[in-house]
Amino acid sequence: MAYFYDKDGNVISKVLSKKGTMRNVTIRDARKHGYFPSVTQVIKEGLPTPTALIKYFKEQVVWACLDNPKMENETRYEYAQRVIERSYLHSDTAKDFGNVMHNLIERYINEQTIFISKYDKNIRDSMYKTSRWIEDNKLKGHTEKIIIDRIFGYGGKPDFHGKSTNGNVVVDFKTQNTKDGKFIFYDEWKYQISAYIGILEFDYKGICLAISSNEPGLIEEKIYTDEEIQEGWKVFSNALENYKIIKKL
Repeated sequence: MAYFYDKDGNVISKVLSKKGTMRNVTIRDARKHGYFPSVTQVIKEGLPTPTALIKYFKEQVVWACLDNPKMENETRYEYAQRVIERSYLHSDTAKDFGNVMHNLIERYINEQTIFISKYDKNIRDSMYKTSRWIEDNKLKGHTEKIIIDRIFGYGGKPDFHGKSTNGNVVVDFKTQNTKDGKFIFYDEWKYQISAYIGILEFDYKGICLAISSNEPGLIEEKIYTDEEIQEGWKVFSNALENYKIIKKL
């Protein structure tokens, strides 16, 4: 479901219809009321679809084909639909892992109670390594707090921004299915962090902590250089301009 931000940083996902009932917000509402797009919206719709993402979805379809042979009385169309549905299972599982980890990380940073024993070994091991990383870096600040750039006209919610042993930092926690202990740090992750740092007037360092969704306890940090952040900002600001032209904002 689409959402926007108003100039005060409020999330706008529904608006009042002419019938007096609430309906989902549209781009037309954004034009009318001057709502801002989110960082993720801009990256998703202002840039070409990432090659790595296309490759990932193609691979999932191929694996689904190999694991699920065509049944004897199944038509080619029925088989194709079944394979496509099966290909979504892995991405759904990875998404569930990511949602759980983000929720636990937010609670941990905010010193809220976590009943970690109720989760499976993958979650427990991943959260243990992540919590050690948080403690080692002494993170103190804001989680999922909305920040707005009224000049450029966009907003977002960094996973974390505040103080650390590296000074002021924006941290983005990413979950990913790994192979042989190796992560892929996508360019889009850099664009996202750079966009948040742009709102914060470039007074922050950018860090991405990647967490494996299939190799328990495997994490890896990437600290972006100032040059990488500037490069990411250039790409994002161009994407923002493209987004506004396409959406007529």
